[in-house]
Amino acid sequence: MKRSFLCVFVLGCFLSPFALVSQVNLLGNFKYLSDYDKSALHYGFYIGAPFYNYKVVPNKSGTDKETRKYLVESRSGAGISSGLILEYGLTSNIHARFTPGITYATRELHFNNNSDPSHRLRHITSAFLDVPVGFKFSSDRLGNYRPYLTTDFRYSFDLESNEKQEQDNADEVFRTKTNNFMCSFGIGIDIFFQYFKFSVGSNYIFGLNNEAVADRKGTPANWTGTLDYITTSGVTFYISFEI
Repeated sequence: MKRSFLCVFVLGCFLSPFALVSQVNLLGNFKYLSDYDKSALHYGFYIGAPFYNYKVVPNKSGTDKETRKYLVESRSGAGISSGLILEYGLTSNIHARFTPGITYATRELHFNNNSDPSHRLRHITSAFLDVPVGFKFSSDRLGNYRPYLTTDFRYSFDLESNEKQEQDNADEVFRTKTNNFMCSFGIGIDIFFQYFKFSVGSNYIFGLNNEAVADRKGTPANWTGTLDYITTSGVTFYISFEI
C-alpha cells in the first residue's frame, strides 16, 4: 500500500505541470522559443525518482524442484537521481545526448530457500555514478509540445559497492560489483515555455552484466550459490529543464 501511494504521489508531482496548460498559451498559434532548434547545442539538468529492482535468474538450487518456483525474490525500493544534460542536434528531430548523473537506489533480496528466517533477507544500497551516451528522437513540434523517444548505453560505477570486502553472506553481507553496464529506453514530452524547455518522461533501465559477487569458498551455498546472475531492472520517472 505504501509503495502504491508513493508511486501515485511521484507521478502526480511529475505530471502536475500539465495543469498549467489552462494558464499559458501552449497549444495556440504562438510558439515559445520558436528559434530553439536553430542552435545545435543545448544544456540543462534533470531530477528523477528511480524504482530499481533486480532481474533474478536462479540456478537449480534456487528453484523449487516440484513447483519450479523461484526461491530467490527481489523487491524494489524508491530512490533519487539527478544530473546534467548536454544535447547536440544532428538534425531537427535527432539529437545526441550526454547525461551524466548519480542515482541512489535501494533493493531487497529474499532467499526463501533458507530454513532460518533471519538469514533470508539482504538489503542492498547502490549509488551509481552514471555515464550515459545516447540519442533522442523527437517528433515535429505540436504547438509548444514535442513528444520524443530516447535510448542510451551507460557505464555505471557503484560508489556503494562492497566488491572488495572480505565479508560475505556468512557475515550477512551481500556483495555487488563496482563496474556495471546498462541500457535504457524512454518516452517523454517536451513543453516549451517563454525562457526554457521543460520535459517530463520515464526511462526503462536494464543491466547487461551479472552484478553479484560470489561468496568465498567455505560459505554455505544458500545465497550466491543459488544464483546464475542478477542484474538491474527498473524504471525512472523524471523532469528536466533545458535552455
